[in-house]
Amino acid sequence: MKKTKSASSDISVLERRITVSDRELAVMLGVGLTTARKIAEDAGAVCRIGTRKINNVELVKRYMNALAGE
Repeated sequence: MKKTKSASSDISVLERRITVSDRELAVMLGVGLTTARKIAEDAGAVCRIGTRKINNVELVKRYMNALAGE
């Protein structure tokens, strides 16, 4: 399967998606790629479909809110 080329850097578009790539997650969170990957792993938000790795946005949001104490 070929890698999709539908990457976006528009945060309003990314927040409406169910899943995002590592690079898109880094843009959403305002962090580097390595930190975004670590946050996704810690949040349990990583989904693997074949060789494709995507991150569940809702789980990342819940994790970040829990860290913030909300």
